[in-house]
Amino acid sequence: MLTLAFLSRPSKDIIKCVLSYFVGSLFTFVPELAALIAGLKPENSSQGPSASAHMVATIAVYFNPAKTLGAMVEADIFCITASVFTAVCSLLAMGNFWLFELQPGWQWLADAFLLLWLGSVMSFIAFAKLWMNKASFNPACSMAVVTLSIVVIKEGGWETLLQVLFIIFVGTTISNVVCFLFWPESAVTRLQNNMTKSLVSLSTLLRVIGESFLAVNDHLPDEQDLSGAVAGYQAVFTKLKAGLGEAKSEWADPRLLDDTDYEAAIESFTHLAQHMTGLRDGAKLRNELRNSPNRNGENGQPDAVEQLEDNASLAVFEAVQRELSVPLNALIETCSTSLHNASKVFDCVPSGVILDFTQMEEEIDEALDAFVDLSNQTVLNLYRGTDLSATQAIESRARNEAVFNVYFFIFTLQEFAKETTTLLEAMNRIWNTERRLNQETVLGSRTLGRIVHVTSSFSFFSASEANHEKVEEMFPSLRPHTSNTAQTPARETLPWYWRLKQTLWAWGGRLKQPDVKYALKTGMAAALLASPAFFESTRQGFLEYKGEWALISFFVVMGPTIGATNALGLQRILGTLLGAFVAGLTYALFPDEPILLAILGALYSIPCFWLVVQRPQHATSARFILLTYNLTCLYAYNSRTQDIGVEDIAVKRSISVIMGVVWAFIVSRWWWPLEARRQLGISLSDFCQEIGWLYNRLVRTYSVPPRLLFPRRTLSGEPASIDQTPLMPPTMPMEHYEPEFNNMELHLQMKLIELQQLLSQTESEPRLKGPFPVKLYRQVLTSLQIILDKLHSMRCVTMREEWYEFAAVHHDFIMPVQGERREMVGNVILYFATLSAAFRLKSPLPPYMPPAEQSRLRLIEALRSVDTRSSSKDSRHLLYYAYASSMQGVIQELERLGKTLQDAFGVIGDSTAEFEALFDNSLLESGVESPPMG
Repeated sequence: MLTLAFLSRPSKDIIKCVLSYFVGSLFTFVPELAALIAGLKPENSSQGPSASAHMVATIAVYFNPAKTLGAMVEADIFCITASVFTAVCSLLAMGNFWLFELQPGWQWLADAFLLLWLGSVMSFIAFAKLWMNKASFNPACSMAVVTLSIVVIKEGGWETLLQVLFIIFVGTTISNVVCFLFWPESAVTRLQNNMTKSLVSLSTLLRVIGESFLAVNDHLPDEQDLSGAVAGYQAVFTKLKAGLGEAKSEWADPRLLDDTDYEAAIESFTHLAQHMTGLRDGAKLRNELRNSPNRNGENGQPDAVEQLEDNASLAVFEAVQRELSVPLNALIETCSTSLHNASKVFDCVPSGVILDFTQMEEEIDEALDAFVDLSNQTVLNLYRGTDLSATQAIESRARNEAVFNVYFFIFTLQEFAKETTTLLEAMNRIWNTERRLNQETVLGSRTLGRIVHVTSSFSFFSASEANHEKVEEMFPSLRPHTSNTAQTPARETLPWYWRLKQTLWAWGGRLKQPDVKYALKTGMAAALLASPAFFESTRQGFLEYKGEWALISFFVVMGPTIGATNALGLQRILGTLLGAFVAGLTYALFPDEPILLAILGALYSIPCFWLVVQRPQHATSARFILLTYNLTCLYAYNSRTQDIGVEDIAVKRSISVIMGVVWAFIVSRWWWPLEARRQLGISLSDFCQEIGWLYNRLVRTYSVPPRLLFPRRTLSGEPASIDQTPLMPPTMPMEHYEPEFNNMELHLQMKLIELQQLLSQTESEPRLKGPFPVKLYRQVLTSLQIILDKLHSMRCVTMREEWYEFAAVHHDFIMPVQGERREMVGNVILYFATLSAAFRLKSPLPPYMPPAEQSRLRLIEALRSVDTRSSSKDSRHLLYYAYASSMQGVIQELERLGKTLQDAFGVIGDSTAEFEALFDNSLLESGVESPPMG
């Protein structure tokens, strides 16, 4: 096997793709290989080379070998399943076709029945493609459509089906052989490499944030450095989730014998990324305060009040820096060093270097204990006002706000350190597995491990599906016609005939959903596009122009939204024209030079596969260029005995493909159209409702005292007898609720990714009233991501053991301020509901939005009035302050979203300024004192 270590991974992937394509093209240019395809031609067909031999190279293009081994195995399973399904459907369709075709006078029914079969199967494939939403599943769908189209259009039987399946088998085998033999890349190895990069990025990012928060010199890392570090981490972190799915497909790899360790590690990566938001906010606030003297008032001079507030706040940060710089730096350095050492797991195993994870965890625990003890006392001193004397109310208010922000940063850092130990535990288990496998020499044990892993893989898929359904049930129904209401009575209260009607009504509602409508219109439109093949007057022209490729192009281009269809359609048309031109020119220059044609084709494929590997967003265009090249150049060589000009082939192929694309444009735009920008608004509306429910669920969890939320097993609070005494303490509240919140947050995170995909599709949709505000919606998604991260931090606050163990948190900080707390919570929920309605309706918003920030300030003032400072012996009282302070970030983003949507959709009336002017006494007084007109 060639090593060529000097080549980069992308270069190797491009070479693999080119090699696979070159070998696939040899089935056209090498007579001995072409004879294999020609040997399966139907008996009544013309002799000579098979005109379908070019499809081997086409399959190699679709089934590119630049995948990991796990992705290739997964794609193979999907392709085999799709081939079996399509073969059964094709044979059933043709069997029923010939049953009626041979009956005099029933030929029309045979054609209608065949079109019905074609449309139904295409609908099912389209629905499966949308439901799976998986890159490795798309080639299988394309193979199924190719098989179905060719067999049905040509009205073939076993011979035609076997020929197509054999071509698919040859093409996929070539890709598999190249993938597995030439520089194979394991999905597990790629996952491990990405985990290593993520650990290094986390270590670097943590150090940068620590320097930003506590640096004493004037060379603090600026916001651009922080943003760059965060972007670098997110770029690597995004690949972890996709890589884990591919790695699980490598069932023969014993390294993933227990994939729960990798799942736990990636879950910890997710939590650490969410904690980074809180840490980054603290560092950002610190930098803003250092630059605060540069802020000017309205008259161009520094604002005295702002300077006073900023100086008081900066004094708090300086006091924290003076008291906590040593333990804080020690904790950050310990965590950063441990993360960096953990990144060497997969490099140290072959070299025999020992990593002591137990020592790493102990060092973090020691540093965390020292930091917690000193930080508690420091924050308490600042909170009680013993360090700084407030001479004015403004200074006192600013100082207290700074104390809350500092405490929240300290709290987040503590959570980060705790999650780091959780990550180290998972990495330790992975490390032990790697060491054991490195020392293992008995093949039998590995084989047993593979069998166990296969079994666990099937159980994982079923568990994940059940978990997905469970997450869906966690959120309230957002669709109209909620059950068990006056409008839609509960089924249990209705007689049997009304229950039957309600069932039919529910089925009708399901058929109106976008995914079902997309599948139905795709199948029916495909049947209409294929109908000319079944009329005597149009069949010959349809076959001459290879109308099956119009059908295939239509299915590939047809997207669930207008934007998705337009984006793929334009790429398909441009790629078709370019590929036809190059193919026609190449074959015209060298019509009788098969070796030279094969070499030129391989060279021509290099830039195409470079786009596939290096620019995945343009991969579709590259594939279309190569597919048209195959349909023209390779087909012309196969048809050379039939005296068909390459120009004629290029024109007919281009017309066929473009007709399929144009038909996709028409169907997508005029048949149950679904605009990406409209779907984006609906999905944003649902997201605001769901994230509002997440906040509501969080409030419900911490509002109830733990003794009511988790009652004892007996009414007396004591076991009835010694036999009833539990051996283990009751489950802690956070252990009960944490998985539920994790699933809800993961569900919302996945929806944000889907929203980003929808937003990218809006750029391809035509719009008469002006360009779609893509930048504005990107800011909206950024704000929603920040809110989600903030809610995660708030959940960590309310899930700490101290919150439930320390009854004074409820007694001193929740019960006395129930009125102010209710007002703030109600305003926040109302804000989410208002934004949700605005996204769905896109109508002007009211000039006055819910006063969430004012209610939060009133809650803070009420908390300050609670006289617990003198009696507080630790900082656990400040847990609720950390929660209330973190709400400031959520409300700021809500207000930013409200202002953004007012600018986007308008304001009822003229503007918010005119509404506020109605309550400005200075304007009213000037109007009263002015002399009357006339």
